[in-house]
Amino acid sequence: MSDLYTGRKMTIGALLDTSDPPIVVPEWQRNYSWNQTSVACVWLDLQAFVDRFPPNQRLAGERTLGSVHLAQHDKTQVLLDGQNRIATATILLATLRDYVAGHAGHHAVRLQQKYIRTFDPKTGEASYKLTLNRFDQGFFQREIQDAPIKGVATPQPQIESHKFIWQAKRVFSERLEQCCGSRASPAQALAQALRVETALTEHTVVTATLSEWTARLRYPVEHP
Repeated sequence: MSDLYTGRKMTIGALLDTSDPPIVVPEWQRNYSWNQTSVACVWLDLQAFVDRFPPNQRLAGERTLGSVHLAQHDKTQVLLDGQNRIATATILLATLRDYVAGHAGHHAVRLQQKYIRTFDPKTGEASYKLTLNRFDQGFFQREIQDAPIKGVATPQPQIESHKFIWQAKRVFSERLEQCCGSRASPAQALAQALRVETALTEHTVVTATLSEWTARLRYPVEHP
């Protein structure tokens, strides 16, 4: 990869594929900051895209979520710009994971392992596709990236950015329930949720600016 910036389109699915190097937000980046209005706009745009096509027709075309700037550093991709976009996409994927878990558990496992978190049963270690800064990552990990465990309470927001993360998940959960829960059968509800997933991972694109890490850039946060 060259030192010079190069931009290319990437789907959200390709960007968040856990088989690729993890994405790390530098410690000096600001905390997550999208409010409910910004998150609702993401959902409305995505739903409008899905609604353009009848249920029996494949989705086609693309929608854009803006731009991101990544710098390759060792075995990670440092996210220099676009944190809110990528974190919000991850929150929606986690909300989809939790929704489809009640209909077809294998889809929930697939979403988790492909876009959010992988787990090595031999070592007992988890690897997260996206790591936020040290102020947000602990909450983001427990509230969003780790699949819910029955009987285990979710964490309470401690700072404003935690509240934004918490609210984003609630917005997506409510909108997903409205979108899918009104379907005539559980099978149709699942099918609609999977269409939303497809719209997000295969038809939503960002313009990714990629560069090499250089001495001109400050050192990124390490994985916790």
